[in-house]
Amino acid sequence: MEGDSRFSGYDNSAGGTAAMTQHLHWEGAYSVGIREFDKDHQTLFKWINTLIDEIHRGNHGPMVQEILDHMLEDVVLHFEKEERALEKANFPDLGQHREEHYILLRSVLKFKNELKYDRLHPEKVVTFLVDWVTAHIKDQDMKYKPFLNTMLPP
Repeated sequence: MEGDSRFSGYDNSAGGTAAMTQHLHWEGAYSVGIREFDKDHQTLFKWINTLIDEIHRGNHGPMVQEILDHMLEDVVLHFEKEERALEKANFPDLGQHREEHYILLRSVLKFKNELKYDRLHPEKVVTFLVDWVTAHIKDQDMKYKPFLNTMLPP
């Protein structure tokens, strides 16, 4: 895992060998320079870490579903704020950005259904979330940073 860019920002102090046992930690490389959006992203990291903790404790049923429900509520609100700001800024890649958001929402809803019927192990959900969130922030969200930082307060 060492040197694997997908795992930068993880804490492997628990001694785990998979993303499942590692917490995702906020670092400066994730900052888009807009306090409200950074705070939303940090909240998403906390939800993912809560999910990791619960799965590590062996909670694979209703608790995982509940965490995903709460996380989705926060994510939907964040996506709405972010997309409104991108519209105001005439961000040229807004369509692609919205599609990325849709992929996450659609995937998490699909995962919730598969988890409900024990057709998917929760660790797969965590791996997807960690990979998607870290890549989305570092790749997609960083593209809007110069557009929004001229319009919104830090």
